[in-house]
Amino acid sequence: MSRDGCKNTHHTNGITRIAGRCRSFRINTKKERDCTNAPSKGLAAERLVEADLILAGFTTFLPSSAQCVYDILAERGELCFKIQVKAATPKNGRLVVDARRPSASSRHYSMEDYDYLAVVDLSTRLVCYIPRKSFNTGRVTVRLTKSAAPRTDLYFSEYRTIKGAV
Repeated sequence: MSRDGCKNTHHTNGITRIAGRCRSFRINTKKERDCTNAPSKGLAAERLVEADLILAGFTTFLPSSAQCVYDILAERGELCFKIQVKAATPKNGRLVVDARRPSASSRHYSMEDYDYLAVVDLSTRLVCYIPRKSFNTGRVTVRLTKSAAPRTDLYFSEYRTIKGAV
């Protein structure tokens, strides 16, 4: 019996395999913990949005199918919102995300597919919620700071909460 209390424990190449009543588990390597690869980055962003919504008083639901066109369903009282999550690392004071599907027969989302685009700033782990009607499909740019000149840009600080749900 090993120190973890399980019989038949085998250690090879950083992988611990446990037989019997205990399940197998794998010790993450540095590369797997790094949030720069796409699947990890997306999953981390979804969990940050889910936590942000829960702290704001929403009940969250995750789709059970990968074919679902939104990532999170958020509900509070009579309000219910479909949320698509995208993550970005700031460059030149902006977050730029591709608001299209990663792969599908039609890469563009329709206006009915989701209500809010949640953009996660991976450097600060903060979230902004942009109403779907505020942009067309394709690339969405969110500025982190306001400029002196009047612009029609999307600013991160103006979308920190879901409008209409406050």
